[in-house]
Amino acid sequence: MPVIHKLDGLIAWTRRAEWREVMAETLVRHVAKACAGADLEIEDLWDFLDDADQGVIWGAAFEDLLASDLPDGRNLADDYLKRCCLKEPVVTQEYIAALRHSVISLYEVSEVVPGESMLLRDLVRPSEPVRVLEKAGTRSLRQWDRVATRVIPQRSVTVISGTLLAFDQDTSEQLLASLRRVRSKAGARQEVWWRRSQRRSVGPCQRNELTRRSPLSCFSAARPLPSPTSGLQPYYGPNSMTPRLRWRTAMVTR
Repeated sequence: MPVIHKLDGLIAWTRRAEWREVMAETLVRHVAKACAGADLEIEDLWDFLDDADQGVIWGAAFEDLLASDLPDGRNLADDYLKRCCLKEPVVTQEYIAALRHSVISLYEVSEVVPGESMLLRDLVRPSEPVRVLEKAGTRSLRQWDRVATRVIPQRSVTVISGTLLAFDQDTSEQLLASLRRVRSKAGARQEVWWRRSQRRSVGPCQRNELTRRSPLSCFSAARPLPSPTSGLQPYYGPNSMTPRLRWRTAMVTR
């Protein structure tokens, strides 16, 4: 069974002066488009959501920030581990480091063992299906369901992150079609860059790097922003983030 990871310290770190505004901005980016489409002010959104829904949204934004580098080069997970690593068990440090390098993706569920595990096939980045240990989600997920999450290697097992969002078939197909369009445009732009780079005078090391990178390599860093279409038990509960939101620290375990 996967190890229980208490992320209270890391969550509390987002409330420090140097990260509070960054976390708030990340949260706004995750809801701004949906609010605009619903003709709803962002500050009014929270009046329509219960604690569970708020926890889902906050958790997705939190993990996105953990896996992102700011323009000034800072990263929340790196900063926390550098300054507070001695406060955390080694396995929790490893889990945070894995979250820092994770990407969210859309997966197809199969071979569900309720209360134990499931097989996930990445629908965005072609790869072999991976079996993940998962307790709570496998009690409600069924064969061929689609979910957005982060797959986290953890020593001898593989788990998923605290963000687990269910997609219906139509919404997932719309998302995949949108990503294909993005990939096509990105590939065309990088192909132009590729050809121009080949015409320049470059050294052997630079030439090797150009050869290694395919025109579509930039897509591997894409992180689609999911919208949940059905309720799954959230990992992240409300905690103090902004004057309008009170978040409880959460224990992440599946």
